[in-house]
Amino acid sequence: MTPAVIAASLETALNLVLRLDPEMFPRLGALSGHVIAIEPSGMAMTFYLLPKPDGIQVTGRAEAEPSVRIRATPAALFRQWRGQRASGDEIAIEGDVGAGREFQAIL
Repeated sequence: MTPAVIAASLETALNLVLRLDPEMFPRLGALSGHVIAIEPSGMAMTFYLLPKPDGIQVTGRAEAEPSVRIRATPAALFRQWRGQRASGDEIAIEGDVGAGREFQAIL
């Protein structure tokens, strides 16, 4: 799969899950303007998440510098997405840690 296909699939999946809880959209709106870089270890690609009041846009490129970078194993990212905690050695947040933690809480 190409990074563009993965990004589009990830965007669709994230937004479908977010629609299950409409209370998440105001929280996403508060993160509007942030660029969140997700760097799954071992995949040699970066996904840029752009929170908006109506969902998340996922791209393979970002025009702005990321305000936060989240580096993690794919397994840790999946556990976070399912609402489970990842251990400290599996996930690292750099940059605007507050925005990164809020984004983690939303997911």
